Amino acid sequence: MASSGGHLRLQVLGPLRIWRDGVELDPGPRQQSYLLAVLLARAGRPVSTSELVDLIWAEDVPASAVNILQKYVGALRRLFEPLLPVREAGSFLHRRGNAYLFTVGSATLDLVTFRERVDAAGTARTRHDHEAALDHFVAALGLWHGSAGDGIAEGTIAATVVAALDNEFYDACIAAAELAVSTGRPERVLAALQLAASMAPFNERVQAGLIGVLGAAGRQAEALSVFRQARDRLAEELGIDPGPVLEDAQRRILAQPRALPLVRKPDGETGRPTAATLIGRTEELATLRRIVERALAGDTAIGVVEGEPGAGKTRLLEETAAVAGRLGALTVWGSCLEGDGTPAMWPWEQALGQVVRSLPAAAGEQWLTGELGSLLAARDDAPRELPDGNAQFRLFEQFVALVGQASERQPTLLILEPPMGRRHLPAVVAALGGAAAPGHRGHRRVARPRTHAQPKPLPGAGRCQPVARSPEVPARPARCGRGGRTHPPRGRPGTRRRRRPCHPRPYLG
Repeated sequence: MASSGGHLRLQVLGPLRIWRDGVELDPGPRQQSYLLAVLLARAGRPVSTSELVDLIWAEDVPASAVNILQKYVGALRRLFEPLLPVREAGSFLHRRGNAYLFTVGSATLDLVTFRERVDAAGTARTRHDHEAALDHFVAALGLWHGSAGDGIAEGTIAATVVAALDNEFYDACIAAAELAVSTGRPERVLAALQLAASMAPFNERVQAGLIGVLGAAGRQAEALSVFRQARDRLAEELGIDPGPVLEDAQRRILAQPRALPLVRKPDGETGRPTAATLIGRTEELATLRRIVERALAGDTAIGVVEGEPGAGKTRLLEETAAVAGRLGALTVWGSCLEGDGTPAMWPWEQALGQVVRSLPAAAGEQWLTGELGSLLAARDDAPRELPDGNAQFRLFEQFVALVGQASERQPTLLILEPPMGRRHLPAVVAALGGAAAPGHRGHRRVARPRTHAQPKPLPGAGRCQPVARSPEVPARPARCGRGGRTHPPRGRPGTRRRRRPCHPRPYLG
């Protein structure tokens, strides 16, 4: 650093910005800014005068272009080092024959730091030091604040040079996403992938990387929403279908079991989250615990958690599942995912797969070769229709029998968040409620619609979301609308209705 300068810091990974001794400076006139952006993008490599003239002026080159260029170079040198004597090159911008070379270290230019960090990540990966590699990737990606130069040279040939830096960002994001997912740390690169996806809406590899990171972080609904938006964008603006990379990303999300958000503990702390982490939910958690304990004692039990989105229902259920696990129960989740990227019968597929996997191999194989197995075999390769009325009843009966068989081996907590609950959940609840005859201790199930020991609605409740399972469930549970009014379930088995977003409704026993 020249003695006449002070501490200089340059940013090109996002809006073009200059700081000297902590004070932000104006990069100067428009074409001078173009010149600076190109020199920063090519830092460490000489750029010929003729190329600079072409990049800045294209076909509209003035007769005095070289003189103007030299004037801009001088102005930039004095901007970086105000006390630099006239006609001296200074510390950063040097003449090399008929070219200019911008030399700067990582402490001055964010692009140099980014490239050094990416190289360090690659070196760490070759040593199989994945944690160090991920640390370097995270540090590199955190330097980005938007498209390189933030469109400063848009409409000129110089824009292509600056925009090429964005591709380095995308490649680093994709590599970091793969590493973060494989090491179970997807949340560390999520913000960078979201930025990259917003910068490159048609880059299918970037969009697929974001989908994979969201899915690995347990945010399957958001992952499918990203796929749906990317698919629609490609169709509407380019007239093409998603490529194999995007389709594979969607398939992997649909193949995932229900993933709970990771709960990380402070260093040295062990064990699962406790009720102390659920501020103001002690009474609700105690009620759900009593329901679980009742089922574990040989009864059947059912409970419901109510509340608007964001009220903390899922977090309460996660803690209840943790309690059940400590008491020796198998927890099975069937989750609702919003959007038309979600297949029909999706929550039942999730629950079915988990229950089958809990059985011995021979017993599980028997179920998979039957009618229930067709749900798992179909997946998303082709559109699926809901089963007709007779098939629905057969599937419900078989599902109840399957849960019964699993619960004879291990008490089972069944948590369902159904997107089609308005028609299908009442029948399943009724079937589960009548599955265990009075006094029969073999079936210990905790399903998920409603109970006489119901927790109070969470703040903001207006709709409710089913949880667990009950001793006396009537043959036809009613559905509750707003204001406490009850209505019988609508629709006939086998009729088709338009899929709607997943907004859970209460089911009253």
